[in-house]
Amino acid sequence: MCESTAIYESLGDSRALALVNRLFALLQQKVTAGGGAVVKTLGDGMVCQFPDADAAFRPGTPEVAVIRLHGSQSTVFRLASGSALFNGTGAFDQVIWSPDGRWLLVTWPTADQWVFVRGDGRRIRAVSNVSEQFRSRSFPRIEGWCCAR
Repeated sequence: MCESTAIYESLGDSRALALVNRLFALLQQKVTAGGGAVVKTLGDGMVCQFPDADAAFRPGTPEVAVIRLHGSQSTVFRLASGSALFNGTGAFDQVIWSPDGRWLLVTWPTADQWVFVRGDGRRIRAVSNVSEQFRSRSFPRIEGWCCAR
């Protein structure tokens, strides 16, 4: 939640806490409906996990990126607007936003690639031969994204 300190200062502790709890309840419903689970709340933040990560919340925004498979074509699109960020032949597996929300990582096992898509969709960077680079017999799964700013 952005600007939580200002919200608490302007509404007072009890009203602001009620608002935060209402927001978390709504988010809990959205996360659960999307097949995810809330791991924990962090004051004004929430950590969620999607085991079949075919959708991901963009940090600090209500934006959600979703994978949709149509026959042999996969598309990553913004849930609210429906606008496509990236598409290709074969099945995409996971979508994960960078901690700062600037990049989206799309895993593409059928192409043996990780594809990094800029949040505005204007830049794409692909890393090929991912299985070989990790010396893995199967395509590596992403378990989180951690990096220094």
